[in-house]
Amino acid sequence: MSNDLEKYLLDPSTLEATAKAAFKEADKDQSGYLDRSEIKFVLQNSVLQGLDPEVITESQIDHFFHEYDKDKNGTISFDEFTPFVAEVLKSVVALMNQSNQQKK
Repeated sequence: MSNDLEKYLLDPSTLEATAKAAFKEADKDQSGYLDRSEIKFVLQNSVLQGLDPEVITESQIDHFFHEYDKDKNGTISFDEFTPFVAEVLKSVVALMNQSNQQKK
């Protein structure tokens, strides 16, 4: 992967724009927060390694909330969601780097 693409994907402005777009798409009821069903949608559509989009379990959703629901109110705010998006972007970069290494 080119260094420029990696820099772009990991740039804070890219992160913010990507997080806003993903949050808006996932916030089906437009409440400004993501509930469990909306997080399930997010997980089904993410590119994180080790997640089978066909079988997102309650345990995986529980783990997401344990990791990212910092105020423990049972919903995910935009500020709580953004670190998850950062992890997804880092995973994309890692997958692209891995793919490039295998081609060599």
